[in-house]
Amino acid sequence: MQTNNRQNLICSYIQEKQTVRVSELISKFHVTDMTIRRDLDKLEETGLIVRFHGGARAAEGSTEFSFSTRTVENAEKKRQIAQRALERIPDHCTLYIDGSTTCNEIVRILPQDKKVTVFTDSFEALLLLRNRLDTVSVFLIGGELSKDSNTLDGYIAVETAQKLFVDLCFISCGGFTTEGFTNPGITGSQVKKIMLKNAKTRYLLADSTKYNRRGLYMLGGWSAIDTLITDDGLEEKAQIELRSRLNELILA
Repeated sequence: MQTNNRQNLICSYIQEKQTVRVSELISKFHVTDMTIRRDLDKLEETGLIVRFHGGARAAEGSTEFSFSTRTVENAEKKRQIAQRALERIPDHCTLYIDGSTTCNEIVRILPQDKKVTVFTDSFEALLLLRNRLDTVSVFLIGGELSKDSNTLDGYIAVETAQKLFVDLCFISCGGFTTEGFTNPGITGSQVKKIMLKNAKTRYLLADSTKYNRRGLYMLGGWSAIDTLITDDGLEEKAQIELRSRLNELILA
């Protein structure tokens, strides 16, 4: 097993169990004590786990919480960001909406007379749009329902996404820095990356509390995004640095 793949599996296992012993990891992944300790050192550098004598635990805030739990976090900031994103959606366009709570706000506030075609892997977005079929065409990117209880994921979702080419792509992330944006877990990451590649115009929606958070899965550097929409809580130094790397930075 390749090192990066093993480390990803180890991180997922620790996040699921919350606390594990080194001996347990050695037995499960069939590697040496030295290899596990090197892997744990590397994972601790990402901020996703915390080492202790003889074991490791998931770092606070590193696990992927359920969709309903994340919905209430920074709700007002997410609504403001979604409102600015909505300004960029013309009638008769095609767009991808990911399974994040921030992008879900776009669907929630979509005007009744807005005529668009929506592709999504979000179960909640589908529920919100199911009674809008007079003006909105909805296509669900199917797959396995993830542990966040909202995102449809897996190889079926990935194969479907590879065949889709949309006008606009709206995604969110677990964290972002001046180098790029990441997810704390693998849920939805592959579909996001594919849709970013296949879209004409690409938007990242992320509130300012996610700045300087780092996740295990790299979604992309800033060349993968056309516009970052965040809120005015983003510190000025970060704004200056990000403007030098982005085509456009919008503060809601």
